[in-house]
Amino acid sequence: AEIEELSRGFNSLLIEVESQHDSLVNENGVLSYKALHDPLTGLPNRTCFMNMLESLNPQQEQICVMFLDGDGFKSINDGWGHAAGDHVLIEVASRLSKQIRKTDMVARLGGDEFAILLRNIEHADEAERVAQGILQAVPQPITLANGVHVSMTFSIGLTFSVPDSQLSD
Repeated sequence: AEIEELSRGFNSLLIEVESQHDSLVNENGVLSYKALHDPLTGLPNRTCFMNMLESLNPQQEQICVMFLDGDGFKSINDGWGHAAGDHVLIEVASRLSKQIRKTDMVARLGGDEFAILLRNIEHADEAERVAQGILQAVPQPITLANGVHVSMTFSIGLTFSVPDSQLSD
């Protein structure tokens, strides 16, 4: 009887330890997500973007990095308030995400700055199409909570990886 009672106590303790472990694993996942994603837009943040960029081997795949800087965003924040600015950033993030493939990444670096990582680019035309899609989709009017329509544009810079075999002395 004592051994049976000890066995039940041990099993109960084991169940409790497993439950706490599962809870810690879940909490760790949530904290990891929060550390690597922008809380406003849900996009990967600067740290996540840099981690991804550093993990790639440009000798194995051609990549393109785009840097996007918002034009006139300060006037939206100043004229309509930060809640309106947040609404615009969320909508812009959604529009940017729709312009890329599943293998690519859009990240919010901070403020109105975003970066895009395009993977496995075979021709510069592919990146140009993405940039053109952004330049067409993002400026479409965004309706604020008060019914006012605002728009935002981006200046875009981009660069491509070049395998060592293509570099000249």
